Amino acid sequence: MKVRPLALCLLPGMLIAASMVTCFVGIFLELRFTDVIDPTSHIVLYAILFAVAFVLIGFGLCRGMTKYEVAAAASIYVGVQLILYLILMFTTLDDLLLGVIYYGGFAYNRCFIDALRAISGNELVSFLGVFSTYLFVLFGKEQEEQAE
Repeated sequence: MKVRPLALCLLPGMLIAASMVTCFVGIFLELRFTDVIDPTSHIVLYAILFAVAFVLIGFGLCRGMTKYEVAAAASIYVGVQLILYLILMFTTLDDLLLGVIYYGGFAYNRCFIDALRAISGNELVSFLGVFSTYLFVLFGKEQEEQAE
């Protein structure tokens, strides 16, 4: 099973770009509408931003990749995101740079993490939202048959 090296880099790169846009748009809207943003509308805001990024990246990028390539690329992104998430969760390291890297580059699926945290009240359960990146596999095409 061949995986194109470009496919392994393209999806994580696009997800990081989507995270940066999501983060900046979310911060702008939260600052603009400070008086009406409560925890529920915060989750809804990031859910809408996630849905837009999900559809654009899914239809725009993942349609040309096989499901195996999408899963491999998503695994790279999820692995890095999970490591950063666990570092932030289990350390008392209040490093601004680490927080900016995580929330700026890996926060496009923040709605899942925040919703799981709000529902369960447990930080350990909320890390399951990290795995929402595997939803992009739905957009991948089936494995092409190789001629012998």
